[in-house]
Amino acid sequence: MSTNAESALKWLDEQQPDTQQIKDVIQKLEARLNSGANQEQLTGTVEALELLQEVIEERELQQPDTSTAMPAMTTEQVTKQLDVSPLGEPANIPEENLSETDKRKRFEQLKRQLSK
Repeated sequence: MSTNAESALKWLDEQQPDTQQIKDVIQKLEARLNSGANQEQLTGTVEALELLQEVIEERELQQPDTSTAMPAMTTEQVTKQLDVSPLGEPANIPEENLSETDKRKRFEQLKRQLSK
């Protein structure tokens, strides 16, 4: 004869219940414990209840806390919230046409200045 804990394990394996279904069964088991039946009749119920509570705790530990997470937003919602205005006016510095040798010399000069 299987105990209620064994039945609970079998139910978990076969039915693959979601968290809410497990919580519903936990409520029923708690109601049975409060029904006033004698301790011998409730031993399996206590074992099943403890097992299901452990399953719920494990599932809650595995799931990220979404209470503080930002809600999912569409691209359109994100775009509306972003400030895409320019950060300033573009520089009015004329572009220099440097040879590769001049670019390398200027780069080395800047590198020396930064390493001081």
